[in-house]
Amino acid sequence: LKNRPKVVFSTGGYGGVAPVLAASVLRSLRLWNGRILLHEQNAVPGRATRYMLHHADLLMHSFPQPSYSEKEVLTG
Repeated sequence: LKNRPKVVFSTGGYGGVAPVLAASVLRSLRLWNGRILLHEQNAVPGRATRYMLHHADLLMHSFPQPSYSEKEVLTG
């Protein structure tokens, strides 16, 4: 890779699935060592965000909600 970002940041939705999966594959092949961060701005995480959560290091959300994982943090 020519440019090596330190973080992949996704705000959810189907458009964010491809970059998150690509980063996850590169990380599993030990070609990239960055972090994958998700932000959910809705009260209920969508299907794409819940799917990407398995590949992410951290999920930040804005509303108090039931926890889907220990990787979650409430941001506001």
